[in-house]
Amino acid sequence: MSRLGFSCTWVFGLWGMVAAFACHAPNPEATPELPVELHLPEACSAWRPWLAEEMQQLWRRADSYRRLWPRQDNPESLRLVVVADAAAARRFYRQMELSGDPAVPRTFPDRRLAVIPLPRLDALLVQTSQPPRSLRETLRHEAVHLWSLDAPALRASPLWFQEGFAELLASEGLQEEVEVDAYPSHPAWQDWLRQLEQRANQHPQWQAFAEGLPAEGLLECRRWVAEQALLRHPENPEPWIPAANMASRELLQNGSRLRALIHRRGREIEPPDSDGKALLVAAAHDQVACWWPATLQEGTRLQFRFRLGRTGVAEGGLHLRCADGRQVRLRMHKRGLLSAYLEDGALLVEPLQGDGQAGGFGAWQDLQMEVRRDQLRLQSGSWKQNFSLAESGLSLPLFLEFYVFDGALQIHETGTKP
Repeated sequence: MSRLGFSCTWVFGLWGMVAAFACHAPNPEATPELPVELHLPEACSAWRPWLAEEMQQLWRRADSYRRLWPRQDNPESLRLVVVADAAAARRFYRQMELSGDPAVPRTFPDRRLAVIPLPRLDALLVQTSQPPRSLRETLRHEAVHLWSLDAPALRASPLWFQEGFAELLASEGLQEEVEVDAYPSHPAWQDWLRQLEQRANQHPQWQAFAEGLPAEGLLECRRWVAEQALLRHPENPEPWIPAANMASRELLQNGSRLRALIHRRGREIEPPDSDGKALLVAAAHDQVACWWPATLQEGTRLQFRFRLGRTGVAEGGLHLRCADGRQVRLRMHKRGLLSAYLEDGALLVEPLQGDGQAGGFGAWQDLQMEVRRDQLRLQSGSWKQNFSLAESGLSLPLFLEFYVFDGALQIHETGTKP
């Protein structure tokens, strides 16, 4: 896979390095109305119209807070650079003499620069009109940090509030509302709720409660508290002061997004939409997973199409999990080979099977699943495998979780028969 450069307009100083890094990329459209200079890999050029409009809308939303935190005029440009992957980010960091982990999106205030690495330049990711939802949130988040660079009063706020405010504007209209009672018997959900309850009992104050959570949980806590601070103190230019000691129990009881976080893990993800379509894209040596909103019951048949991208050593899969944690793992390879087997608390690796797919790498495959007469039946083309629920110890309902390792997986639910 070739590493493509970035479109850019500057040819001097440190930004001359960016121009050199860009190589053969075309120049971006110079629009005075655009508040941020956008630099994308050429392969992602289809995102530019969406991203330009998104930055303009985000700036208007952020400007509504200027009454609290006036912004100063600054002739220096703000720049948002999207790089192809972690390897490209490392090269960019060396050329620009930046510090920090290149695999993590971050803003560099002294450079008025935000750098966001993609997981990979897979066709399933870049041949879309806009990035997947989790990446849209990241782009918005870092853009809010760029906006705040010229708002000194906001920059003087605690880190937790700056992060929470950025996430608040980043998630507006994007985060899917997951019904917190949709998976009452899912073992992972129950474990997550127990963890939250234990932390709330141990740490009555919200910041101590949040600090021990995974990164997504910490960020969601900060978002919710920042939102409450602005709602409860709309004319206070320092709303973080009265919100600093909010009780963790109040956050847990009212923060439905925090309780729902467990349903997706990793980045980047476009969760299942109303048409039953989803996209999972994982960086090298990383995994992304997402629960599916359907379950398998007696007499239920689910039909899917899926395809794996061409990059990486991509392997996709599906967990069919019951309430006690026992599960069937279905492995998918980009050559069309499949394997399904029972796992009971331990990760097993069974040989992949099948004749491969006629369409070659990147082709769609069909997958049917149903439960009938005590049998879990799986079929994809000529490949078939059945599991006896009684003999395997599986109990209904079966929860679905799709995942991909080191690659991209596109999923489309094409039919459900109760």
